[in-house]
Amino acid sequence: MSSIQRLNGTQDLTAQQWRRLAEARDRLQVFLDRRGYETVSTPALESTDLFLRKSGGELAARMYSFTDPSGRRVSLRPEFTSSVVRAYIEGSIKAQLPLRLQYCGTVFRYEPEQSGPREFWQFGAEVLGADRAAADAEAMAFAVQGLTALGVKGHRLRIGHIGVVNRMLEGLHLSERGRVFLLQSLAELRGGGAGAQLVRSRAEELGLLRGGEGGHLERLAQRLEAKDAEEMVRGFLADSVTGATGQRTADEVLVRYLRKLRETEDPARMEQAWSWPRGWWVWPARPGARCLNFGRCSVGTA
Repeated sequence: MSSIQRLNGTQDLTAQQWRRLAEARDRLQVFLDRRGYETVSTPALESTDLFLRKSGGELAARMYSFTDPSGRRVSLRPEFTSSVVRAYIEGSIKAQLPLRLQYCGTVFRYEPEQSGPREFWQFGAEVLGADRAAADAEAMAFAVQGLTALGVKGHRLRIGHIGVVNRMLEGLHLSERGRVFLLQSLAELRGGGAGAQLVRSRAEELGLLRGGEGGHLERLAQRLEAKDAEEMVRGFLADSVTGATGQRTADEVLVRYLRKLRETEDPARMEQAWSWPRGWWVWPARPGARCLNFGRCSVGTA
């Protein structure tokens, strides 16, 4: 019987590594405590729908999701923001706006082999209900000051705006599904040729490129009005998809399949997007650089 191995993308921390991690966490927590950020903790396990609503469903392939014994669809958190907002809306967090919150814990995202960690620690902060420009300026200042508090020297501030990249993608006349897919593939696209090839392969697997397995049905669905296309797909598949299928209901499966048929992309336009120079894909850090993500900012050593 073979021995059980540690899962790829996870790591065992030694006592020394844990102490260093705890020290960094404590320094950042004190730093934000003094600036009015209350520490909150949210569950590592949440309803799958919570994360799918934020991502438009494109995050589904990267989440660790399963059905619990009661039949609910749940996922290990891939990020904190959704949970923090859910806690505020639900009333678990009660305070006057603007609300400044900080958090720290492990998050889980599936990444292809050698692409990156699948379990990692995330320390971050959220500002709810504040003026957007003021909140952005605060995040930028604290991102720089936070690294200084950790004793990091020689860091530089790189300011990104995802809206700029999104507008560029809109200029290629890509669907919302195509734009979300590319925006969530930024890490791979920053890697250049190899990363672009990985994104291309994933797009093919998801049926995102026109001319794939959809064939004649795909072309027909794109020519019809939305209501007529839905009736056509339901007529073809209603009898073969019944009850719950995996983590989705039969209706969800039909809706997602229709969306794939109608929102496939011109391969030439997608090729143009992921072949952009690396610099377009949100400011890649130098190899070996250390970075701290804080709000919409990324600060790292030169």
